[in-house]
Amino acid sequence: MKVPNLKSLICDKGYAEKADGRSGGVGIEAQIISPAVYAKQDQSKFVAVVVQRESDGSACLPTYYKSRIYVDLSRADTYAANYEQLLRWIYDKPLHARPPLGKKPAFLEEGGTADLNTTATHGRALESVRQARPSSSLALNEYFKTFSRNLESFRITKNGEGEFDDKVIRSIEEFLPYRNEAIELFAVLAQQPNNAETWGQLHRFFEDLIPYLNKPEQVTSWQEWDFDNLRFVIHELFLYAIGSLLKYECFDGVAHMLRMHYYVADVPSTGQAGMVPFTVFCQPLRSLAYRNDRLKLRRLFLRADLIQQRSKSSGMSFDQIMQTDFILFLRDCVDCLKSKRYQAWWPETLVYAENRYGPFEIFARGQ
Repeated sequence: MKVPNLKSLICDKGYAEKADGRSGGVGIEAQIISPAVYAKQDQSKFVAVVVQRESDGSACLPTYYKSRIYVDLSRADTYAANYEQLLRWIYDKPLHARPPLGKKPAFLEEGGTADLNTTATHGRALESVRQARPSSSLALNEYFKTFSRNLESFRITKNGEGEFDDKVIRSIEEFLPYRNEAIELFAVLAQQPNNAETWGQLHRFFEDLIPYLNKPEQVTSWQEWDFDNLRFVIHELFLYAIGSLLKYECFDGVAHMLRMHYYVADVPSTGQAGMVPFTVFCQPLRSLAYRNDRLKLRRLFLRADLIQQRSKSSGMSFDQIMQTDFILFLRDCVDCLKSKRYQAWWPETLVYAENRYGPFEIFARGQ
């Protein structure tokens, strides 16, 4: 095999001093190489191999090379692994090959029209809460109101093109940046001193999202799955809100969100206004059941699959999400026994629990 035209610099204390002083052959070599390094051009052609360290433990390197990555052969305990690294660089055989580029997320596609326009209000709310400013309550309310008002832009409009379940999936993907904004704010709120006013605002925020779970007042012709994209994202947001409060042991906030019922201006089943428990945020998604059958996916719960996949960009582990889902299920069980109603919260994410061992952290600590 022909070795590529690469240049390795064997660096000890003497080499570094000669390169910095531009003396001898090393100095000439430094004059040739350093412009390319400073210009950040063809940097893959050069690599420094450190074989000696200074008395303070720093690598013996020429000044022009100190900001670059090097191969360290100065220590016996890492020599073998780093020597392999050097060989792989020479023969262009990296240990970890870069995976192929995946499908571009839907929210990066051009031409999308759904936009919550929450970037500015989110930034103000986040900074105000972090700095504990007197205006934090107003900033938080401004963000929540903007979010809930503009969620209408994510409502899927009916037309005869394509499968409806494809539109649901695409809309859920497009919502990801706004979900991440909300998660960041939930985490900051959960780390602040206990504040009943804040829990009231968070409760009212989710209360304002309830109308999106069903048909708009002016709609007369509709199907049960027409709002599945909104049902999915609201359910996911509630999971992360409670999950953030649990993660930072803000149990008063959790108690407020689960104990206090939510006002609904028009309960679809009765046509009357009323108060409903937190289980209102766990609605069936018939479009995903249809998708499972249509594509022959043979999955138990597509919603759980989507939540699991999307958790990777959330900053919260999927284990914590499953823990939250389980706690909501248990709380609903207790409430059902007291009120003699049917079970309404189904912890679909626990289909993944068979892949883990031991109790969830909150129960292990609770012993």
